[in-house]
Amino acid sequence: ALIDTPSFAVHPYRKPLVMSLALLLCLCALIVFLRIWQALAMRITKSSMQGVAVKRAYRCREIAYKLTHLPLQDFVAGLSDIGELESDSLRRLQMMLTAAFLHKQPSSLLLQQRIIAGSPFQIYNHNSAPME
Repeated sequence: ALIDTPSFAVHPYRKPLVMSLALLLCLCALIVFLRIWQALAMRITKSSMQGVAVKRAYRCREIAYKLTHLPLQDFVAGLSDIGELESDSLRRLQMMLTAAFLHKQPSSLLLQQRIIAGSPFQIYNHNSAPME
């Protein structure tokens, strides 16, 4: 006989291999399903979050307006209550506001710069900015 029959015998590891591949396929399908579900959930959440973001932005604008009309003594007294964590949050807020509303780079450090579309590259200098 030209065909060696022992080589065509069912190997003992073939069934666990098939089961492992089936389990891997099910796991991949589950991951794809979860990614699609997450993308759909984010799309729904993103549209509802835009209203929340607008409301939050208007509240921040109102606070900024009140701060600009606050007497200097009251402003300095409020600064004395700011801790280290709040100071870091204020620094990040200042950088975000500089980039978003003034369309300038908040810092000369590369890791603190942002991509600002439709605006020439300029680094904002707080010392040369006029107070109005």
